[in-house]
Amino acid sequence: MKVINAKNKILNIEKKPFASGGEGAVYLFKDPGFENYCVKIYFDNEKDVVKAKAKAKEREQKVTFMVNNQPQNLEKDNCLLCWPIEVIYDFKTKEFIGFMMPKAFSKSELLYKICLTKNNSSLSKKWDTKYDRKEVSGLISRLKLCVNISSGLNAIHQTQKYVLIDFKPQNVLVTHTGKVSVIDLDSIQINGQFKGTVCTPEYMPPEGNTQVPSKMFVEESWDRFTMAIVFYQLLFGLHPYCITPLPSFSKESTVHSHIKLGLFPFGTNAHYIQTKPDLHDKFHLLPKKFRLLFIRSFDLGHQNPDARPSAQEWGSTIFSEIRLTTSQSNFSKSLKKTNLQKKNKIQTNKTNISQKAPLIIKEKPKSYLKGILAQFVGMGLFYTHPHFSRKWIYFLFFAYAVIDFFLANTGVKPFSSDFGYVTFLISLFVVYVIGLFDVVVSVDKTNNKNV
Repeated sequence: MKVINAKNKILNIEKKPFASGGEGAVYLFKDPGFENYCVKIYFDNEKDVVKAKAKAKEREQKVTFMVNNQPQNLEKDNCLLCWPIEVIYDFKTKEFIGFMMPKAFSKSELLYKICLTKNNSSLSKKWDTKYDRKEVSGLISRLKLCVNISSGLNAIHQTQKYVLIDFKPQNVLVTHTGKVSVIDLDSIQINGQFKGTVCTPEYMPPEGNTQVPSKMFVEESWDRFTMAIVFYQLLFGLHPYCITPLPSFSKESTVHSHIKLGLFPFGTNAHYIQTKPDLHDKFHLLPKKFRLLFIRSFDLGHQNPDARPSAQEWGSTIFSEIRLTTSQSNFSKSLKKTNLQKKNKIQTNKTNISQKAPLIIKEKPKSYLKGILAQFVGMGLFYTHPHFSRKWIYFLFFAYAVIDFFLANTGVKPFSSDFGYVTFLISLFVVYVIGLFDVVVSVDKTNNKNV
């Protein structure tokens, strides 16, 4: 199949595409010398002729701008941007149909396949070995991928002309050796000229609830949030906002709604989380520097987008830890020094969340266990009182303490959690009054006998 470029040079491409997406298909070149390039041709799905021409014209203008304003170093040793480098036209009609771009590194797979809990079954065993999360070497390999990805995003952001908007694991290709190709870049926002066309809710930052990329221009901090989500998935195998909120937030059941509420397991609003998958506990395996990058992205950056680390900061921070063989050794030691079996303790800091706080917050047994044990001791003392004859009352309070203890260990809110030791003190007071009454009755009976 023949196409032409802006200089009317005839180019020959394959008849059948080797890849296809929602907006177009990608074709390889037949001409020699173009082995490392490919062509994306847009689908013509618009039935309305006027709308179709307007859409094609806008695409042509956008692609032309990208061709004339490319980031520096589209292809590095370990990172490749599949960026438009030439506008492509139909051979016969001379109308705009797509663009030419660098072809992704050979033998690449979707990053998404290694962002799952377990690597996709279509991948060979060497991928499992290379990126095994259970091994320090596997975690380092994944961190190197983060460095390469951040390198590509930083190159785009350095132009100060673009925001990716819809960055996600499905838009990145990786090789077994760790080379990265960023794809689907034509949906990008061009600051002040062309708005973003696509946005995935699960990767949309909190400000996405009031800012719609298709209707307004957004800041680079938007990409910083989505990038951090991708890194979290790559390192731990799940979305950072994959949690179960308290019953008070039961209607907020989607990841998008959890993002809106700021329900990051290691952030300020963590006490609004009822449960979370154990995979989140691996967060503690990371050195403090890396954990702080995530906290700034998801917690501090929830209200202040400017607090989110840039792609450059992500890359330089990780690279500085693993750039040399000797430093890798030290880095491995620092990872092993962390408590690998450490269970996450959800923070209970006060929150500034704007939504109404739930009345019932899941307690932890340690916070009231002493009160429950004190109930047992108090009941035991009154049980041994020589004048305390109403033993059945003791058993009622004993049952109360047992039930409270059971609820505490099953994670359910115990009776005493609402008022703490107040409940216990009331219990003792009631038993004390009854004990005094029995003493009076006992003395009275003794006096009658003496008479």
